[in-house]
Amino acid sequence: MRTEEDFQRKAKIFDVGYKSPRSIHEYLRVRIPDSLSNEAYEWCQEQFGDKWIWSSPLQTDYTDLYFIEPEDAFLCRLRFLAYSA
Repeated sequence: MRTEEDFQRKAKIFDVGYKSPRSIHEYLRVRIPDSLSNEAYEWCQEQFGDKWIWSSPLQTDYTDLYFIEPEDAFLCRLRFLAYSA
């Protein structure tokens, strides 16, 4: 389950936030439909631990997943490619 505490812990690892000069967009992104966000969250948490973070922009039908490691983004893209095509 996604929690604010989980998000804040990951934000510190990624060094992003309103006080940070770093942008989340500097990381590799995988965009998935909102309908898959819970499944993707569980899968990414099991596979990558705290080396990924999510963003669910308001008034959209997608969730963006950002990764520290390029290999992790690639694996996630492969896992959810069939769903987001």
